[in-house]
Amino acid sequence: MSIFDLFNLKGKTAMVVGGNRGLGLSMAKALAEAGANIAIAARDGEKNKAAQDTIRRTAPVDCITSPAPSAPT
Repeated sequence: MSIFDLFNLKGKTAMVVGGNRGLGLSMAKALAEAGANIAIAARDGEKNKAAQDTIRRTAPVDCITSPAPSAPT
């Protein structure tokens, strides 16, 4: 039995806040490799698109992005 059998996420959706770079992107890619569809919420639309492209190359899953609102000051 492989690790992916134990942590199979096919049919699930994971939302990753800040998933367009760094640790968030690494987590989103790992979740995609386990079969989860990915939803990314982060502020930078260009980085969101790049992350979406990266995830779609990583695994055959759906990936959507949405701009996250900035925190009030």
